Amino acid sequence: SKRDGLFWKMYPHAVLVRLIQMGIMLGAGIGYFVDIDGVPVLHAIEHQFLYHFKDADGRWRVFYQTMGGDLEVTPGDGRWFVFAPWGWDRFWLYGCWQAVGKFYLAKLFANDQRDTWGNRFARGILWVNAPTSSTTAERDLVASILANAVTPPVLALLEGWKLNSVDVQGTGFAVWKDASENANNEIRMALTGQLVTGGGQSLGFGSGAIFADIQNSLVNNDAGALAEAIHYQGLVFWSEEQG
Repeated sequence: SKRDGLFWKMYPHAVLVRLIQMGIMLGAGIGYFVDIDGVPVLHAIEHQFLYHFKDADGRWRVFYQTMGGDLEVTPGDGRWFVFAPWGWDRFWLYGCWQAVGKFYLAKLFANDQRDTWGNRFARGILWVNAPTSSTTAERDLVASILANAVTPPVLALLEGWKLNSVDVQGTGFAVWKDASENANNEIRMALTGQLVTGGGQSLGFGSGAIFADIQNSLVNNDAGALAEAIHYQGLVFWSEEQG
């Protein structure tokens, strides 16, 4: 297996996946090494336990909050591991969360609104023609019955009252559908820089060199940053310790 041996014990695949995701979305994936049977094994931490401030020298410092006190995150000291594809300084400004978050929320709202529209479309609109001889109390009573009726309503009406309904004929659902599709496209653009690989269509490019360009500019950059972090923040330090 390609994942046998000491390297994958030090760097579990699932942990690397989490750190890559956090690095791309949040600007940095941060972990620390725990000694297990003489081997440093990488663990990932969540960002809600981090805080940042600028010291007197104007340098941004990152700390990890623990029950035993706050620990400074220092990449390359043998304990901490940081995958920051756009750099360690103020990394939170460069993650994709800002671009993706807005459209992720927009998609959720669009789906909720489309569901609401669908419910209205399925139920239609009910109204009552009240006879001129009806009193305000009678009209309020019928309105209350309709407001609390199950779908479809089953009502017993006084003589002279007539219940009608009409189907909703509008196409408002298309607005929410377009909003959801637009949000998906914007998220693809934020994460991949284009729609080709994200959408699975050629968009007229066929199998040309654009796919290689995408791979080189995005995938290889992330892979290079990860490989550099693994090398200098884990392998070099541990190898020197082992002599």
